[in-house]
Amino acid sequence: MTIQIIDGTKVSFPFELKDAFRKVFPSAQWNAADRAWVVGPRSTKRLEQWVQLVNESRIVEKIATREAAALNDQEMRSVRSNLSSLRDQIAEVASHSVTREEIQAEREKLKPLKAKLAAAKSEEADLHAAIEDAIGVSVAFINGLRRNMASGMNGRASGTEVFDEACAQLRQIRERLRVIGIESEQLNASIIANRNRPDRDKQLLAKPLVFRKIEEEG
Repeated sequence: MTIQIIDGTKVSFPFELKDAFRKVFPSAQWNAADRAWVVGPRSTKRLEQWVQLVNESRIVEKIATREAAALNDQEMRSVRSNLSSLRDQIAEVASHSVTREEIQAEREKLKPLKAKLAAAKSEEADLHAAIEDAIGVSVAFINGLRRNMASGMNGRASGTEVFDEACAQLRQIRERLRVIGIESEQLNASIIANRNRPDRDKQLLAKPLVFRKIEEEG
């Protein structure tokens, strides 16, 4: 004697299995008209696993035998033990199954985000290449000048020369970028950094550069 799944989401079984079933499917609903428990569409795989485990355990046959003839105490303890073991097995399988489903669901959510990130990185790379082609200076070189400014914030006279030279070059680069219609808020902040205020402005020189096209005034 086995139990069967009806319409993919419904199942009927002896009352003795109710607790084991509800532990695995706490959100299942009882359908009085069909006299069956109904699970959600996302739980059909787990339901198949549950039914398979129940049928393989032959616990339904043992329950039916008990109903047909009174079992002695030892047999009843055996049935209860089998039920408890079955409940643990189902809970373990369900736990792994839910974990896999959740992981897959999260992966599906990440796909469009990954696509957007890849598109953004590609667009950024294209813009950086266009800047280098237009003004003959790479973004890496610009960041090198910003690092020079940061190193010049050391309070020594030699640092002043390093800081001022790098800042002057950044000003020239900013003007060349404006000619081709490109600007960067982080570059502007770097240029106005105060060498005597490393506590406040050094962090400005470490922020990633973001370039954008200058919007024309209407």
